[in-house]
Amino acid sequence: MRKPTRRTETGRGERVLPGVWRLRLPLPWAAVPHCNAWALARGDGIVLIDCGIDQPGALRDLERALEPAGFALEDVRLLVCTHAHVDHCGQAAGVQAGSGCELWIHPRRDHFTTRNGPLDVARELVPGVVVESDAGAWDVYETPGHAPSHVVLHQPGQRLLVSGDHVLGRTSLYFEHGWTPDPVAEFLKSLELVERLDVRLTLAGHGRPFTDLRGHVAANRALVHERIEAVSDALRERPASPPELLPPVYGESTESDKAAWLVTKLRCYLDHLERQGRAQRVDGDPERWAPA
Repeated sequence: MRKPTRRTETGRGERVLPGVWRLRLPLPWAAVPHCNAWALARGDGIVLIDCGIDQPGALRDLERALEPAGFALEDVRLLVCTHAHVDHCGQAAGVQAGSGCELWIHPRRDHFTTRNGPLDVARELVPGVVVESDAGAWDVYETPGHAPSHVVLHQPGQRLLVSGDHVLGRTSLYFEHGWTPDPVAEFLKSLELVERLDVRLTLAGHGRPFTDLRGHVAANRALVHERIEAVSDALRERPASPPELLPPVYGESTESDKAAWLVTKLRCYLDHLERQGRAQRVDGDPERWAPA
């Protein structure tokens, strides 16, 4: 008997608010099957926030998601990316080629590589820059931690926040390692910044829009501190390398399909503990950490 095949996801679009559409775009990862781009009406076209990954059929998925809003790729007047990860700016070149639009993104994007070469950036997305739309003007806030290039966009009049991957509807953490001294501390500071904003609805980079931003911020903060203490407790048992910390901290082995990105997060927690004076490196191969 022939086994059933897994249904292939396609791009889908839905109106969230007048002049604001969620564009659900497929991703090739089982654990993260889609990402969100956001279309904001502006004049006779749209501002596109994030654009999905560069993979076969991705532009068609984006076009399909735009159709319910009555727009096409050539209607994109400006592309704004919340951060330089492949699922958020991967097909920027294709969007620009199909629409002639400018790309705005944060300057700390050295962590991003693409087979299409450097991003063609018209403007650095930093505080003070304003993104205009029919829904009002969106202010830029730097929120590093998840990535050095991460920003969020706040529309104070309607109390809206485009949060990218900084805060999602479910509590899920990831930090880019090796580009800044302490991405965990950066993330916690960014949570404080976002917590102070007046927000009634958050438009995240994955999943559905959500309310109660402050509750989600609190949950993220609590999980970060839980992980930090779990790493610290494990080191008190014995010096350990990041892969050796997988079982005590996450209950995972190095054979897990999640091991690589979990190890990346563990390296960030160790850097954080080291900068706090709570952990130190132990010479050897592999390099291990112990309590300071």
